[in-house]
Amino acid sequence: MRIVYLLVLATSLFVGCFKDAPHPSSRMKSASGPMERGEELSLGLAACGYCHGSATNPEAPFSGGKVFSDRYGEVAAANITPSESGIGSWSVFDVLQAFRSSESPDGEDLSTEVHDGYEWMSDRDLLEIARYILSREPVENEVERRSISFISRNTTGMFERRVDVKGHVPPMKADASEGYGKYLVEKVARCGSCHSKDSTLFNAANYLAGGREIVIDGKKVISPDITTSRVYGIGEWSSEDIIVYLKTGV
Repeated sequence: MRIVYLLVLATSLFVGCFKDAPHPSSRMKSASGPMERGEELSLGLAACGYCHGSATNPEAPFSGGKVFSDRYGEVAAANITPSESGIGSWSVFDVLQAFRSSESPDGEDLSTEVHDGYEWMSDRDLLEIARYILSREPVENEVERRSISFISRNTTGMFERRVDVKGHVPPMKADASEGYGKYLVEKVARCGSCHSKDSTLFNAANYLAGGREIVIDGKKVISPDITTSRVYGIGEWSSEDIIVYLKTGV
């Protein structure tokens, strides 16, 4: 039963990324083909709309505009709808390249922090997400792009971790195993992007131990510890408690 609960938990995680988000759409069925799988991942665990959505709703247009913060300061999430002001000129390969190497088709470096973890998503899952994103309704919304100077890249960004994944990344077997759960948590839902702090010269990374300051549209929150610590984390929560919280926010 513990394994079953963990699998249910993994498929429910994305709701916790959206404050007051509605229940998943009835269109989000079990994957029976590439487009259905891409929709399920994009609106679900991969939570593309958390950053790129026009509202805190998984099904809102991915027209960008929300302002986040990374090591370089503020950055506005891009319009990733297939429009002229979005990524209408991008191919599926271009979308994959953005995930794999944090680079746009014209060679512009994209923020690595906001996409950290996605680069090791399987080829199959990435391909299906890319196809789904490019199939959505185009929305014209011009989002100002940030330009980072050479000096900033080599001072503020000195310890920035840039990864360029080459070759084939095989799919994980979708089962109730701990390995598949870890893949969903780390490479698809990327829970650590909020709940883990980055390692520094003086401190090791605290895996899912919280403490990261998250800034969204000027509002600051501190991510909680979601480890099994009974003192600081959620060690006293049952699997049912976690599932209820992620579904309802209570």
